[in-house]
Amino acid sequence: MAGENRKRLQGSTSKQKETVLDRLGHDYCASLEENKSTPPDNVSCVTTALPSDHAPPNASSSPNSREKKYDDNGSTAKSKKRAIEHDEADTPVKGATSSGLLLLCDTAERQTVATATPTGQSSDCVRTVAETSPMPDLFGQDDDGDTFLHIAVVQGDQPLTEFFIQSMKSRGIDIYNKLRQTPLHLAVITHQTSLVKKLIEGGADVNLMDRHGQTALHLACQDGDVNCVHAIRDVTQGSRFQIRLDLKNFQGCSALHVATLTGSQQLVGTLLDMGADINDQDSNSGRTSLHHAVEAGKYHVAEYLLSRGADVNKVTFAGNTPLHTASGREMDQMAKLLMTHGANVNIANLEGDIPKVVRSSEQAKRQFRSKGKDSKRRKR
Repeated sequence: MAGENRKRLQGSTSKQKETVLDRLGHDYCASLEENKSTPPDNVSCVTTALPSDHAPPNASSSPNSREKKYDDNGSTAKSKKRAIEHDEADTPVKGATSSGLLLLCDTAERQTVATATPTGQSSDCVRTVAETSPMPDLFGQDDDGDTFLHIAVVQGDQPLTEFFIQSMKSRGIDIYNKLRQTPLHLAVITHQTSLVKKLIEGGADVNLMDRHGQTALHLACQDGDVNCVHAIRDVTQGSRFQIRLDLKNFQGCSALHVATLTGSQQLVGTLLDMGADINDQDSNSGRTSLHHAVEAGKYHVAEYLLSRGADVNKVTFAGNTPLHTASGREMDQMAKLLMTHGANVNIANLEGDIPKVVRSSEQAKRQFRSKGKDSKRRKR
């Protein structure tokens, strides 16, 4: 999986899209030549990336030579590095780049995907695309299913991204690439909070899932990206953008479950403040966030969930309470924490098992004595 996505990150752009974008770059360079002016430092007019009918006799137009040119600049390599995988352990990230787009808009100042391109540098790119006649098909997709908007997001170019959003929003910007990722998914994966806000404001659906059932909120929580979660919250709360906090990914987990497993108390608190159900059960086994926190050994998160009112005796589909999990794994401190907050040692699961707690604790002794008295009364 990782190898597959690294290969995809190196980029393979369709010939049709390369031709359009390369022509844009050639026309822009030609106009500079006609005006006998020097191209600005921020725009690279690279002849090796032009179609063969425009290239000088000795120029190479092979994809490898184009890719090497941009990697030598360093900016593309850094961008690819930031577009990492996020699939369970590595969910796939689509990070293909377009040689034509880089020809038109590559900048020496670009540092990383998360660094916005200065407006003055990117304005030439926006103007060139906007004034091109006929306008390229912005909804066209390359061999990897990417539109210009996908590529602009991955390259971290905010002016171009905003231009494409405004140009495309009448028909909708929620277009899936071949890895079933929308531009919003890519903006979250690459930690670009400003673009996350722009995309949602431009009509991106925050509830759309990628091929693993992950919404933008799932992806942000999986990465522990509090800033992206705050960006999604700020745009969606009190507006027409309705976010569904109950959606489960294909592993059966809600965003709150995912945040719990990362161990981020801040993320958990933010989602609860947004309205997430603290006792919501996953769809695979019926575990709540408290079950997940106990099972993962996240003591501080379990303690926080209990302080926020989590049901300490909530049972899974198999009848297990969080105390069953803690006692079965011999997590004595966790078991004591649960009993301090009212965990019942007498609850049996569907197999009839009760938690094997440390019976030396006073609370456990009282609960066991109480159970013994109840049994005697029933026998009489």
